[in-house]
Formats: sequence, C-alpha cells, structure tokens
Amino acid sequence: MTDYYLDNVLRERRDDVARTYTSWDENGTQTEQRPYTAEENAEADARVQRQMVATATAELERASLLNSAPEELAALQTAILAQEGIHPGDPWRQPTGTHDAYPLGALVSHKDEDWESTVAANVWEPGVSGWKTVGVGPQPWIQPTGGHDAYAAGAIVTHVDKVWSSDVDANVWEPGVYGWTEV
Repeated sequence: MTDYYLDNVLRERRDDVARTYTSWDENGTQTEQRPYTAEENAEADARVQRQMVATATAELERASLLNSAPEELAALQTAILAQEGIHPGDPWRQPTGTHDAYPLGALVSHKDEDWESTVAANVWEPGVSGWKTVGVGPQPWIQPTGGHDAYAAGAIVTHVDKVWSSDVDANVWEPGVYGWTEV
C-alpha cells in the first residue's frame, strides 16, 4: 500500500493487494475510488515482482550461509583437535564434550579398523554410532541409531556372510529384514 500525504492530510492511496486507487481532497473528503487501470496493474505487478526477486535473493544468500556452516564447523573442530595434538588417523579417544568432539568426516583408528565420522560433533565410540568403517570393499553393517547414521540408497554392506545393497534412503533396517537386496 502506498499513501501520498500533503500537509499531513492523506490525499492518495494505492492498494496493490486490492488493486484500488482512492483519493481525498484537502478536507479529507473522498473524491475518487476506482479499480486500478491496466497501467497501474502493470506497475503493481512490477513492484510485486521486484519484491519477490529481493525476497528470493535474500533467501538464497541465507541458504548459502547455512549450507556452508557444516564445512566451516568441521574445519574449526579439526583445527581445535590439531591444537590438542590430535590428527586425522590417530587412535580414537573419548571426547569430553563438544569442544573436543570429532567433526563430520574425521578419520580415526579404533580396534584395528579405520573409521570416518558421519556426524558433526561426534562423541560416540566407533562401532557404536556416528561412524562408518573405511576400507576396501563392502564394510560390515552396523545398526544405525538414527537418521544421522542411516544407510543411503545404494550403500553396500556385508552382513551374515552376505553382501547387501540398500534399496531405500535413510535405511535403518537390518539386511534381510527390509529395504535391502542381496548382491
């Protein structure tokens, strides 16, 4: 809505929602009220379009910042661990809190296996939750504890001496029960 005042008296109102024009004289008496003309409708459409573009641009910028946050957090956590003398591939040690937790993608060794963190701020022990084994070929299936470590469609695992492929995203089922195909 756009209002035009002269000497603190409302003289014109353009309502882009109702698409109406209203005017008043110097005494505040309404002198005209009508629907928008074709030209006024076109101008209102252009204003709405500009606002939509501005809103979409702001949302894209916000989404870009949010999308980069996990990588920035992982880099910060990696730097903190490096300051404490903990480097990728070192033996796993139990974090004492989020300040020294493992970042998404962190690599550790634990119980003669190499592990990669599947979650940010990982405080769990490898093999319990939030880790996947790193190695050649299919890795043993580990029961997911939630969406953060569920298997994606196409994930290949071994379980009960068989090789399985996940048929669904966010798969938390045991191979052979649901959502897996034997390869």
